[in-house]
Amino acid sequence: MPWLESPSTHLLVLGIALLLLLGALVWWPIRAFARRGRERHPPGARFATVVAWSAALAVVLFTSGFALLMSDLSAAAVALTSGHSPLLSVTLLLPDVVLLLTAVAVVCAVLAWLRHWWTTPARITYTVVSVALLAFLGVIAAYHLVGLPYLA
Repeated sequence: MPWLESPSTHLLVLGIALLLLLGALVWWPIRAFARRGRERHPPGARFATVVAWSAALAVVLFTSGFALLMSDLSAAAVALTSGHSPLLSVTLLLPDVVLLLTAVAVVCAVLAWLRHWWTTPARITYTVVSVALLAFLGVIAAYHLVGLPYLA
């Protein structure tokens, strides 16, 4: 099996992506609270931050929901076969939300560099978060957990 298709590589990529996204999820609100009123950014920059933060939140919620479902395999089997699990329904919908938000975040990352939103370290941070979102989506796409079923 090629190293790129190895489950251990996938777990490493997921772990790194989750750590970066958790960092953004915690750091950006703290930074915004600490600097409220002192910095003014264009509306596009604020929108970009909210989009990436929302995507990171959706990733964490998906991961938490998936872990909760898989913690009890017999209940997960019942949920999968019966289709009557709200947790399963929401958990399986979240990757599609992440996909849409990531597409917007990547466009915003390009715009951030072109329009010089924020400082250079802040733009690098935003770009790293966007790449982490793409990496997360790449791994879950390998397991067919993202994308609407009628698009396949």
